[in-house]
Amino acid sequence: MKENIVVIIPARGGSKRIKGKNIKKFKGEPAISSTIKKLKKSKIFSRILVSTDSSKIMKIAKKAGADIPFVRPKNLSDDYVSDFPVIKHCIKFLNYLYVNGFSECEKKYIESPISFKQRFGN
Repeated sequence: MKENIVVIIPARGGSKRIKGKNIKKFKGEPAISSTIKKLKKSKIFSRILVSTDSSKIMKIAKKAGADIPFVRPKNLSDDYVSDFPVIKHCIKFLNYLYVNGFSECEKKYIESPISFKQRFGN
C-alpha cells in the first residue's frame, strides 16, 4: 500500500432516478460495501473516505471499512451540486484533519463489479 493516497467515494442519499442506489444489494451485498471492500483489497489506497449525507450509507460504509469523518453539508447534498465542490470540501477537511496531508487523491464512484474488475483487477 502506498502512503497517503486517499480515495473519496461521493455517495449522496437522495438519488431521484434510482432510490437508494448506493445501498441497493447486488449479489447479497450493498453496492457501496462491495466497492469499499474491493478498494481495500486493491491495497492502492491508504484511506477510503465516503462523503455522504445519509445515516444509512454511513453505517454500511463504516461496517465495510471506510472512514466517514464528517456528514456532508446540506448545501452539498442536493440534485444540482456537481462533484467538484463535494471533492473540494473533502480535501479541505482532510487537510485540516490530517496535518501531514496526503500525496494523491482519487474520486471513485460506486460502479458495477464488471467495470471495477477491468480497472483494478480484483
